[in-house]
Amino acid sequence: MLPIRRQIRLYALVLISELIALIAFIVVALHALPHAGVPASSPVHVGPARMLSLVSVGVIGFLGFDGISTLDGEAARPTQSVGRATIWVAAVMGFLFLLQCALAGAIHPNYATLDPATGFFDLARSIGGPFIGWLLITVFLIGSGIANASAGQVSASRVLAVLREQTLPTLSAKSRHLDRVTMILISLLSFVLATFVPLQTLNAFVSFGAFAAFIMIHVSLFYRFYIRGTKGPKRIVDGWVAILGLLVMIVALIFEESPSLVLKLGALWLLMGVAIWAIRTWREAEV
Repeated sequence: MLPIRRQIRLYALVLISELIALIAFIVVALHALPHAGVPASSPVHVGPARMLSLVSVGVIGFLGFDGISTLDGEAARPTQSVGRATIWVAAVMGFLFLLQCALAGAIHPNYATLDPATGFFDLARSIGGPFIGWLLITVFLIGSGIANASAGQVSASRVLAVLREQTLPTLSAKSRHLDRVTMILISLLSFVLATFVPLQTLNAFVSFGAFAAFIMIHVSLFYRFYIRGTKGPKRIVDGWVAILGLLVMIVALIFEESPSLVLKLGALWLLMGVAIWAIRTWREAEV
């Protein structure tokens, strides 16, 4: 695994390349917008059900910020900087996402005619030429292939470090290179799943994982800040905020585009976890 400072430099280079690609797309989109010749269309009513169905986009987009909290040991004043960094990054990412989606939608409102997998890149190539299309695809592959893999490696190594130090004290002596072997296995498993499992099924797994994680987060927040919190008005506000967030997550899961598939795969995933836990508990009881 790369040292943390080298990973920071790697993330900085990836971020700079992504910002260059984003600026290039914004420039060509603004240049093409007056010449798009898009016919006037009637406004589309967006109701509460539609808004709740889009919550999954925000929930999935927020995944990965848990990795930021694992780096509090390397941050200056982690109780302040980690939380502020999470809020600022989420706000900036949300704004940039809305900006590029608004520009793409203004140039090509009939998004249903585009390929869901490559529609954005096809649109960029049509308004900016082959170079812009090649630039966006290359930056996307570098960002998703290198930066995301490296971030996953950091999170996995942190979990293994906790296991070695607290839960499994003899693990380090038995398998010094466990983190490397684990990352190889995870990479191979990810390749197999991405190659042979349908995209809709993978999206359902990710959606269920995201919703389940955030539901448990709100339950934990309610327990930590309301049940065990100090008495006062702040305790009541924190409790209601946690309850409101929990309700939003549950209702948004119901209004998900494929709720039955998400719930079925999620239930299967939970049953597999329970089965693994039961087997391990039974083996430990025998020992």
